[in-house]
Amino acid sequence: MNNNFQEYNEKEYNNVEKKEKKKSIRNKVTLFIVLLIVCFFSTYFIVDRLTNSKHKDVSDNQSKTIVYNNTNSLSDDMKIILKVDGIVETSETLKEFKLDNNIDNVNEQFLIDYYASKGYSVESLSEKKVVLNKDEEVILEPNKYYLGEKDGYFAIYKSDENGKVFIEDESDVYRSSKMVNTIPKDDQEAIKSFKFGYDTKDEAKEILSGYIS
Repeated sequence: MNNNFQEYNEKEYNNVEKKEKKKSIRNKVTLFIVLLIVCFFSTYFIVDRLTNSKHKDVSDNQSKTIVYNNTNSLSDDMKIILKVDGIVETSETLKEFKLDNNIDNVNEQFLIDYYASKGYSVESLSEKKVVLNKDEEVILEPNKYYLGEKDGYFAIYKSDENGKVFIEDESDVYRSSKMVNTIPKDDQEAIKSFKFGYDTKDEAKEILSGYIS
């Protein structure tokens, strides 16, 4: 009888052990599945965030491109405001711009490209007004006079003790003489870049007379 009881206990022990093993395996499988689900959703979330971020960047760039690639004709009443170092230099209508440049039809992209070639960037743009700005702080040899350009006309600039140029008097802008764009290209660039500097204003005027006469 003792043998039978011992055999019974061994069987019960084996059954319990098998149940524990099965339970352990089920727990491990469940844990694995949970981890797999967590990894899947984490990966999905990260990929979704990255995809949306890239899509947003592309959308933003496309929006900007649409603004600056508008090929529709502009109204003649549109204002063109030019600034230099944040200070308004000129303001004219698109109609005046077209007359000055002998152009019949102008769209946004042409206008932006035209002024970009002159060093201007768009500060703001709407159907009624475009504001363009040019950063132009020039540092030259101090206390000299330079031939330069102002609004397309020849001008004589003075450099202060820090080498920053300015126009001493409005009469130093030769608006009644021919414009800078009438001389050879190389000379135009030299004038615009303040390549010609002199100790006195009289010297600058003498050289300037050779260009405007």
